[in-house]
Amino acid sequence: MRHAQSYGGAAGASGLLSNYQAYQRWVRTTHARSQYVDATLGMAGMVDNTHGTKHRDTRVTEIRKGERLVTKANNAIESFLNPFSTDTKEQLLIISSGSSASADISNDVLKAEVIGQQARDVFVESRLKKDRDFFEPIKRLNLKT
Repeated sequence: MRHAQSYGGAAGASGLLSNYQAYQRWVRTTHARSQYVDATLGMAGMVDNTHGTKHRDTRVTEIRKGERLVTKANNAIESFLNPFSTDTKEQLLIISSGSSASADISNDVLKAEVIGQQARDVFVESRLKKDRDFFEPIKRLNLKT
């Protein structure tokens, strides 16, 4: 299909759509032009047809490269710590490093939802129900994560 295309397509610089006869010739000879270009590239040794296909992804080197990348990804995933299989169930673990989180970080992470709900309640009480300072910036909670 790539060889069947012309410069600018059917509506490009050649103006095929404005000339009905030229467009008909172009449509009816597209397959022949494609075969000529394909044969010329084959004779020049510019097409790798060892696998019966011209797709780059099926080349031997591309397959080896893909296998290497998959192996590297598998090794990286297997090297990570599984937080569900550790002996310490009482502490929060940092997944990327495998170390346990400090007490203040654990406290903030475990209470983040409650602190957020309290901040929402304060916002509703002070700004929505009293109709004042609605567009003032909301103060950041600064939780340690």
